[in-house]
Amino acid sequence: MERSAHAWLVRVVWVVALVMGSLVFGLVVLASGRSSVPSVARPLTFDSPIGDPHLALDKRVDNESPEPNDEIVYTLVYSTTEVGSQAFNVRLYDFLPAGVTFLSATPAEVYFEDGVLMFTDDSAGWEEESITVRVRVLGGQQYLVNHALVMADGVTPTHASLLTNVGDPGSLADLLRVSKWGPGVVLAGDGLVYTIHCENIASVAVNQVQIADVLPTGISVVGVDPIPDHLTLPLIEWSVAELPPGAVWTGVITTTSSPDYLGALSNTALASGQGAVMTQTLFTTHVVTAVLHVTQTTSVPWVHLGDSLVYTLTYWHDGGEPVAWATLTDTLPADVTVVGLEPAPLMLTSERAVWEIDDLGVGEVGQVVIEVQVNGDRDRTLCNQVDISGPANTWPDRVETFVKVMAEMYLPLALRE
Repeated sequence: MERSAHAWLVRVVWVVALVMGSLVFGLVVLASGRSSVPSVARPLTFDSPIGDPHLALDKRVDNESPEPNDEIVYTLVYSTTEVGSQAFNVRLYDFLPAGVTFLSATPAEVYFEDGVLMFTDDSAGWEEESITVRVRVLGGQQYLVNHALVMADGVTPTHASLLTNVGDPGSLADLLRVSKWGPGVVLAGDGLVYTIHCENIASVAVNQVQIADVLPTGISVVGVDPIPDHLTLPLIEWSVAELPPGAVWTGVITTTSSPDYLGALSNTALASGQGAVMTQTLFTTHVVTAVLHVTQTTSVPWVHLGDSLVYTLTYWHDGGEPVAWATLTDTLPADVTVVGLEPAPLMLTSERAVWEIDDLGVGEVGQVVIEVQVNGDRDRTLCNQVDISGPANTWPDRVETFVKVMAEMYLPLALRE
């Protein structure tokens, strides 16, 4: 009996301590004046998308040339692009221009901080849904550049941008060119560096240049050079007072891909300036678990009809996780006859040979030798194509070689008298 009473007393003390701890934590948050968690945020659980959805986003304004002090309404329309598809845990960001004051939004449940509005939705499907944002235009602005971004769990984000002229729209010209590049493929968890160029292609200087980059989900930012004027992820913005004719502005964003994210990372860069049409570019990087490579060499650079030609294929796996299997496919040129194969393929036809490779480890190198006899017409080019592929989220490779089939040369016969 004493032991039961003691256990009951311990349990009561533990519950009281838990309640008091929660109360103290709540008072600390209130005393801080502002919680770091958005007021509309809620715990999100991952739901797998249905039907391989692709997000669509459109941004509109009810007045394309407002005057200072006018109220304008932005409308953001979002959905998926495939009938029957559905995305879950949707987050919609609206990055308001510096030249406006936020007034209201519909729906009213919105998180607003530092010019960024965030709306959440349980899901998005084929039927369009919309959000409206009412703002007041401030003075001293020639144009307003507004960006929006929609994302959902397991789905590539989509962005939309809108340029609105304040007052007389005048004429806008193609004065700027923006380009962006980085690695086409990276391993999950590896570093990823984006480089942005904004070039003035006009014969006059462009003033009030704005360069923006909308980062995809699935990466974390390590550094940005030069230091941006505004950074509210996923949006990074730089301001350049003047870009002279022919000048190029360069920005570098150093990131790390998430070890838990696999798939395509689509990154968008945008640029606009005084009197310039907004320009943008899209760059896609694929995040994978392994990268496969293949090369091929030939025994001779050219052949005659009836000659033997040897192809040597070399394949390897240089990073990531071990590959449980890989398929090596050699698509043969027309009018050749296979006379030797080492090792023997899994399948052989007149058009192709296929090998199955098991347990290809990191750094492991393999080789295949193919010998053919050249038939058919003279004076043509033989194209031999090699492909290697593996499981899902493994990056494939392809290579082609060309060998010339030479025409016969006949020399005139000179008879001596």
